[in-house]
Amino acid sequence: MHNGRVALVIDGLGAGGAEKTTSDIAAALTETGIDTTVVYLQGRASNAALEVCDRHNVSTLHVQVSRLWKLREWMALIRSIRKLKPDAIHAHLHYATITSIVVGALLRIRTVVTLHTLDEPNQWSKAGLRLRLMFFLIKYLPCELVCLTNQAKAMALKYAPTKIKSVHVIPNGLNLSEWSSDRRVAKGDASDKPMIMLSVAVLRRMKGIHHLIRAHGVLSRRYPNLHLWIVGDGPERENLEYEAELAGNSDKVFFAGHRSDVRELMQSADLFVLPTLIDALPTVIIEAMAAGLPVIASRTGGIPEMVDDGETGLLVEPANENDLISACERIIQSPKFAESLGRAARDSVERNFDLNTQVERLLVLYGLRKAA
Repeated sequence: MHNGRVALVIDGLGAGGAEKTTSDIAAALTETGIDTTVVYLQGRASNAALEVCDRHNVSTLHVQVSRLWKLREWMALIRSIRKLKPDAIHAHLHYATITSIVVGALLRIRTVVTLHTLDEPNQWSKAGLRLRLMFFLIKYLPCELVCLTNQAKAMALKYAPTKIKSVHVIPNGLNLSEWSSDRRVAKGDASDKPMIMLSVAVLRRMKGIHHLIRAHGVLSRRYPNLHLWIVGDGPERENLEYEAELAGNSDKVFFAGHRSDVRELMQSADLFVLPTLIDALPTVIIEAMAAGLPVIASRTGGIPEMVDDGETGLLVEPANENDLISACERIIQSPKFAESLGRAARDSVERNFDLNTQVERLLVLYGLRKAA
């Protein structure tokens, strides 16, 4: 029985949130009986996203598209998509969006695009020109546009106002069966018991981890047993290690690098912090909330649509280290408050960020399900 075929196209299968989301969607589609292939355009696939695909028997295909002006690479992608015969193409990230919209139009295949970032085409750099091209194609060629938050929808309609009937807000979801629903028990004041502050991010400047390290430097002098675990890697790692030395807390900051056991680390932590300077809908915040962790995150991008300040977590102003210190102290000094935040966060994820709900809505956009 043919339940449908979908090609999920993405720039690459690196370690970011979009890559993780794409592999989770692919796994969920496969479990519903949809013949699913993840097509990645750049780099090698050798990480957690690929492991998810392998574990769920999702096919992956590498079709190199390194330069948008290389006709040979375009032709290879067209041949590959034609051979897959998908009922729908679902594109993630910029290169994939540009190529998929064109290929979908040429082959008359229904095309869905997810905007994972809040990047705007307001610069004349290569990246800015690529964004201008992407929004031009979104505006004038047929596609359904998925935004993760209402803020992202408003931004998309600013550049593609003709798409008002084709823009859908569908937040990323988690496979909640993989995340323990056990409520966390607070360990107590960090002044007399070990306490773990956890952050998970690709180590880029815009993730704001340098602000977290400085804030932890102050906090660790007040609470000597407060440790900071930083999970992830990236171009800023060496600078961040130096930042920890300058802050005088390098002995209490652990750079864990890429890890495949993030769920287990979250179960061992007491507090999750993401001081990002700009972000759309960070999947890692949803994961921390699903784990029942009290969350502190920046009031930026789509995060206020995820975290209800004072109810399911705490929001701080981006780059404001004093704000960050105060929020951390509220949780450190009040285990009951921390526990209530974690409990409410888990409840919020169950209501609003379920992967099964996300996939059912996507199947409608793919034309493989009727709208309820």
